[in-house]
Amino acid sequence: MNDWEYVRKDYKIKEHLGSGTYGAVYKVKHRETKVEYAAKYLKEFIHHEVVARMMVREISILRKLSKVKSNIFTTHLYDIILAGPEDTFESLFLIMEL
Repeated sequence: MNDWEYVRKDYKIKEHLGSGTYGAVYKVKHRETKVEYAAKYLKEFIHHEVVARMMVREISILRKLSKVKSNIFTTHLYDIILAGPEDTFESLFLIMEL
């Protein structure tokens, strides 16, 4: 199963929004609620220690700030999808506010 199959069961991939050093961002639409989100795709980040640390830090900060109701300055994190075999996932998707 490729990484995208983990996302496709809940989200429809709409378009590629951009790429950066550590991944790419796509517009996705939740199949059940029809709400559009941004999906940040981080492929094989676990093999790069510095990148993995930055991702853990980013996720930690986004999770905390997403709980603050009055936060209008940061994108809200809604879901994290781990891609790959259950015991050795290598990639992940951060589902965030579009």
